[in-house]
This record gives sequence, C-alpha cells and structure tokens, in this order.
Amino acid sequence: MVFGIVKSHRGHISCESAPGLGTSFNIYLPVTQRQRVEVPEEVEVERPLRGSETILVVEDEENLRDLASQLLKKVRLQGHRG
Repeated sequence: MVFGIVKSHRGHISCESAPGLGTSFNIYLPVTQRQRVEVPEEVEVERPLRGSETILVVEDEENLRDLASQLLKKVRLQGHRG
C-alpha cells in the first residue's frame, strides 16, 4: 500500500535489513513548487468507546508479544476511560 502511494506521487522507496540491526525504509518524494494549503483545525468527533475491531499483535519476541496482548486485553476489560 505504501509503495503504491509513494509511486503515485512520483517517489521512490528503499528497504534495508540486517540481522540484529532491524529494518529501515527510506521514502523519497519530489520537491514541489506548489504553495502550502492551510488545513482547517480538527474538529473533535465523538467516537464510540468500543468497537468491533480486531487488533493483530506482531512481535518477534514472545515476551513482548504476550505483554502487549495482556495490556490490550486489560484495557478492553476495564473499558476506555479517556
């Protein structure tokens, strides 16, 4: 998806990965001569406290993966307290 967005803006993306060092993605986009567009202030939208989303936890280290899963389950059981 990111590749498609970058290419549609005439950009380039590269990926470097090394064992034990992780992965780096570099995204290059062309300079534009267009003037900046002012973005209006965000209006806060009331969102439901709960939804029907599914969260996929992806982590190589089992301990971190388990911790993240436990924390997410705890938040879900306690409900959102903003």
